[in-house]
Amino acid sequence: MRKPILVASLALAVVTGAVVYHRAFAARLQEIGTNIEMLSDGHVRLNVLNTTNLPISALAAVGTRTLLAKPATDRSVRFFDSVLNPFGPKELAPGKNYTFNFFGPNPPPDQLKRDVQLKAAIFADGSTWGDPEWVTTLLLRRASAYHYDSKVLKNIEQANSAGIPMQELTQELVGLEKDDFTAAKTAAEKQMVEVAYEEALFLLQDGKRAHGNNAPLPEATGQARGRLLLRVNRLQVSKPPLAN
Repeated sequence: MRKPILVASLALAVVTGAVVYHRAFAARLQEIGTNIEMLSDGHVRLNVLNTTNLPISALAAVGTRTLLAKPATDRSVRFFDSVLNPFGPKELAPGKNYTFNFFGPNPPPDQLKRDVQLKAAIFADGSTWGDPEWVTTLLLRRASAYHYDSKVLKNIEQANSAGIPMQELTQELVGLEKDDFTAAKTAAEKQMVEVAYEEALFLLQDGKRAHGNNAPLPEATGQARGRLLLRVNRLQVSKPPLAN
């Protein structure tokens, strides 16, 4: 069983891991095809084509908009990760494409300079491509998800064993979410805190509605435990290995 990851050390550990893997596979980096569609309604599509010979498990893309009338810029970040989201799109196989959608009609596109870029990718064999900073972000998202999903799962299983009422369990998770969000150091970690806890809380309430207020806790928490366990197991065997 992998040891829990300390929140304070996540960023440093992942940075180290990203550098090692980026260097180890530097000779194997391949270009990934992209095509940008600037639509008249203000939306921008970034079409990513896997022109390599390896499946892609994660991508990071960034879009920026700058007002022409004054120096004001905003940034939007998009992620694709088939490991983090085992219920969404699968790995991007060679020859397949994935589309990121950015922006919208406001402000009008004729008042803006728009730019979108693919920043980083992780391949199914653990090799990486792109900007080391964004490779690190992709890896940090996975390490953080493993940490927080494992923590939520442990609390649910302990509640099941102790026979704690559902209301008490949900209150405990709400409090832990606030504490972990405050303690998280980066935007990636904070996002993974929200994903882990909010999804679990939603599924716990859904289980309560489906099985009734008087249902045994293990029965009412089954859906949440199953989904958390699936993600934790996938993250445990993902490549590159999670930072210890």
